[in-house]
Amino acid sequence: RKVGSDEWSPGMAGEFEWGWNQIQNTFATLLASWCRAESGYDRIGFMGIGSGLVSWDTTPPSQPYANSGLTTEYFRKAIPQVDIIFIDPVTNLPTGGTPSSKIEATVTLTGSDANGTMREFGLFGGTASAALDSGQMVNWIVHSRIDKDSSLEIQRKVRIEFQTL
Repeated sequence: RKVGSDEWSPGMAGEFEWGWNQIQNTFATLLASWCRAESGYDRIGFMGIGSGLVSWDTTPPSQPYANSGLTTEYFRKAIPQVDIIFIDPVTNLPTGGTPSSKIEATVTLTGSDANGTMREFGLFGGTASAALDSGQMVNWIVHSRIDKDSSLEIQRKVRIEFQTL
């Protein structure tokens, strides 16, 4: 079975709605660090998965924009650079490598990845590593509870667009 925000077809378990994609304040620090080529601040390179809180099943959660980590991270997966692509902001199609103001990160959680209760996830960069709760959180996404086991494969696609005037 496959479940994801952008990947669904008849016969799949279903599509889970994301509550929102909240950009965290630490992303501004990352952008400034990348512009300066600050030593030790790497690209977006990891997705963290968290179980969130049981209370979220009935009451919508909130997290301050200043928070720099997931509420309850229990799994982290590396994102190879080839799995972050440029998207044309007009056509919403991949650009074939031409830089644009929109990116898409794709992460596939296989049967052996992140088994447990999932309610939140986010992208991490800067000083992020495979260690839980490391680095700077780019965004925070909350969704309905998923009880993932080894029979479930989930593909997550996160798009971030930098708007220009």
